[in-house]
Amino acid sequence: MQEVIIRTNFSKNVGLGHLYRCLKLANELKKYYKITFAIDKKSKISKKIIKFKIIELYKGSTFKNQLSDANLLKRKIEKKNIKFIIVDDYRLDFNWEKFFFTKYQLIVFDDLNKKKHKCHFIIDAKWNSENTQNRYLNLVPKNCNKLLGPKYAMINPILNKLKKKENIFFYFGGAGDLSKFYKLILQFCIMNQVFKKKFNVDLVIGPMAYNYSRIKSLKKRFKFLNIVSNKFDLSIYLERCKFAFSNSSSIIYDLNYLNIPACLFSTSENQKNNIFDLEDLGFYINIDLNKFLNSNKIQLLFLSLLKNLNRIKKLINNKKILIDNRGVKRIVGILNNNKRIIIKDVTSNSKFLNKNGYFKIKDSFVNQYLSYRNMIINRKRSLRKSLIQKHDHYIWWFNSSNLIEKYYYFNKKIISIFYHYKIKINNKSYWYGGWMTCEAKPNFFEIINFLKFQIKISLLKKRLPWLAIIKKNNKFVYLINKKLKFRAIEDQKVITGIKKKFSISKKNKHHFLIK
Repeated sequence: MQEVIIRTNFSKNVGLGHLYRCLKLANELKKYYKITFAIDKKSKISKKIIKFKIIELYKGSTFKNQLSDANLLKRKIEKKNIKFIIVDDYRLDFNWEKFFFTKYQLIVFDDLNKKKHKCHFIIDAKWNSENTQNRYLNLVPKNCNKLLGPKYAMINPILNKLKKKENIFFYFGGAGDLSKFYKLILQFCIMNQVFKKKFNVDLVIGPMAYNYSRIKSLKKRFKFLNIVSNKFDLSIYLERCKFAFSNSSSIIYDLNYLNIPACLFSTSENQKNNIFDLEDLGFYINIDLNKFLNSNKIQLLFLSLLKNLNRIKKLINNKKILIDNRGVKRIVGILNNNKRIIIKDVTSNSKFLNKNGYFKIKDSFVNQYLSYRNMIINRKRSLRKSLIQKHDHYIWWFNSSNLIEKYYYFNKKIISIFYHYKIKINNKSYWYGGWMTCEAKPNFFEIINFLKFQIKISLLKKRLPWLAIIKKNNKFVYLINKKLKFRAIEDQKVITGIKKKFSISKKNKHHFLIK
């Protein structure tokens, strides 16, 4: 029987992702070949989860460089009848692979689309919208078979979609320092107590994680908290999960397959994804972890998300990319047939209608809205000039939907967003709103028309006067509002109330208008 050599690595810093990925492939390949893992050092972890022969490369030493590693492995395997060498290790690239390329079939796993490789197959399940099939352009040989995109995602094949989902699932990866997550878990547990029916929580402590003793101690205080440690198969916890707070490692493919809504974050370079690519996979909540952990909004975000789970669930139900459980079989089938693959480009569907007009904004617009709101041109016009953080935006979004109506104007592109809501000044109700530039700057007549539309739909809902606050140096917007027959407010009590409402302290810097 021919043999497959798998060169990979794992550690407290690297984590277990590479090893898990290789094990999924090895369990399918073992039907056809003898499997041998080549790793740096044997450990309790390797003995527990690698049920194949192991070549220990550095029993009494450590990895130095690619050249010495390649020569060492070459000596260990030179007498073997080898079918493939599989490489899943960020330390190794073209400089290592060239030692084996002419003699053996080389299969490389990568996620980063940055390094040059000399291989016969490259595998990367990452979704990158219409650019997915263009990854590794000029980074691999011309005749290299590129197995790219989510159909090559390798999930746990025993996952059951039909199990009842009730728990909250926390996952920080298989390794790493968990001390920074103590505050987050504590704040979540305190928040969870406000619900009459508290959520049961499965919190995973990875096999190679460390500094987690304080987190484990929370179990004594919060009975709904289940600490999952030293578990290599998370299928039973994923199957009963109704919402996940997780890093954006390969576990996102399991979450997609099981239709589990999630709040994601990245802890390493390979986990960073474009938010709109994540949306195609059904994940619309993606935070900047460090900024979130340093904020005082942890409880508020969790409360906002859990109270709106049905809305978030609808988003993943409408995902564009559906992961199946045949990724491993698909890969092995291609490797065994050894055929050149011709793959048609896969493109994401447009998120917006192709016809022109005014459209009400739905939850699927949540990240697009933030990207426009944070544009410099819009921040300059706003009362709030600073960048809005993702967690602050999600809190606002999910708590304001019943209060704020939002629309976008589409004319070949998204030209503008406009919004309005009711406010009270001195116990009297008014309409107040605003608008933002998006993919193209609207002209004078477009602005007039969509503001007329905005005023019309608001007055159909309730006939209230409109207020406008315009900076005096913004003569263009002032002219537009005068065209719409806004006039200066003469009642100083109303002006004082507006200033208090919007925390306006600067004198003589704004026009206060009413219609």
